[in-house]
Amino acid sequence: MNNLLNIKSFLKFLSRNKGYTAIDVFGLSVSLMFVILIAVYVERELNIDKQQANYDRIVAVGNEDFLESAVPVSYWLEERYPEIEKVCPVITDQGKSKQIFYGDKKLTADLVYADSTFFGLFSFKILDGDRDRLLEDPYSAVVSESFARKIFGNDDPIGKSLRISDSTSVMVTGVMEDINRSVIPNADLLVRIERVTEFNQSLSKTNPGNAGSCVSFLLLKPGMDLKGRTDEIQSFFKERYWIYRYDFVKEARVVPLSDIYFGNTASHSLNQGDKRFSLVLMSVGILILIFAIINYINLTVAQAGQRAKEMATRRLLGSSRVELFLRLMLEATFLTVVSFAIGLMFAKAALPYANDLLQVRLTFDVLATPLWIGAILLFIVLTGALSGASGIDDLIGQTDRRGTRDVPPADEDGVQQGLHHVPECDHDRHDRRLADDVSPDRPSDPRAVGLQHDEHNRIV
Repeated sequence: MNNLLNIKSFLKFLSRNKGYTAIDVFGLSVSLMFVILIAVYVERELNIDKQQANYDRIVAVGNEDFLESAVPVSYWLEERYPEIEKVCPVITDQGKSKQIFYGDKKLTADLVYADSTFFGLFSFKILDGDRDRLLEDPYSAVVSESFARKIFGNDDPIGKSLRISDSTSVMVTGVMEDINRSVIPNADLLVRIERVTEFNQSLSKTNPGNAGSCVSFLLLKPGMDLKGRTDEIQSFFKERYWIYRYDFVKEARVVPLSDIYFGNTASHSLNQGDKRFSLVLMSVGILILIFAIINYINLTVAQAGQRAKEMATRRLLGSSRVELFLRLMLEATFLTVVSFAIGLMFAKAALPYANDLLQVRLTFDVLATPLWIGAILLFIVLTGALSGASGIDDLIGQTDRRGTRDVPPADEDGVQQGLHHVPECDHDRHDRRLADDVSPDRPSDPRAVGLQHDEHNRIV
């Protein structure tokens, strides 16, 4: 392997071709920066909420216009349909920018109001606290990891009391990982839904007056489905739900969690995305990657063409075609690894700007998963192999045609130093000339003959 890839030798070659090397590495690095950012964004968009353990069993109940409904709706359905295991109404748009007080500290936080069943439906990671009892008490609250760090510093948040807008207090019973990759917006503070009435009296668990106040999430029992009962649900709503009774809406919809983010039913309180935009962006990323690889291969081949003399020397010293190919491939792979590392650093530096532009919270955690590690390794190996294979036949052909002609002294490790071209010497022609010099028709001078023999020996 050391003979195939001599780093010291290769670096010497790169130092003599700084312009080509800089263009090659920088061009691929910048392209990979955009590809990495696009890949991370598209992967996030296409996998929203797939980390939920109950991903296939969670649905939301809405109508033809929007997903939101009144707070009591989910409880009505729970009582009526045995297919439902548990329900959880969630209010996300009533707790924006609330003032939170802790001792002398005053911070602004976004609140989400939810039923005590929230962590039974959704499997957001809990960092501290008893998952089964987090929202057991009406005055309990769960804080996000980032907000806990802001307001409590290094102190243990469990059991600490927080005051919300001078009107109510809650006690921290748990810390959860920041909500990301979900239709539910990130919450600094998650509190019981009963507490929302302290800020809006109409949003009670018994008052259906505010029809667009919350999203009614249902957890279905394994193997159960409510889509076939939408007509029945619609008739039930006609009797009990005023927006149906007065024909403000006409259709009841049961929307699976998998269809909410890219669904046709709008929501003003949940995160939603544009699937077409994601697919277009993915196509752009693929094109950038393809053109980057082609450009990289072309520049690599251009550099390799300058090494024909070196390759000729190596062939003279016994290197096979396979060894030359492997050498070029390993060198190209080495540069690809360097370019990817630089591209990743560029992407990390650009990440905050990408988050602001796209209004998301991207992370590179996904790149550490086995699937992505495998994809990255495959890209590096294929790029190196294609770069090594491209133009190798032509380069070796030049080497074979050149033979030992015009081979300069090699200055690389692994190639003999001081290897010089031996001028072509036609021994027969030289002997004929020597014979002519000593022919009977010409005067014979032993000293001249001796000198010519000495010259012959010196040349040979």
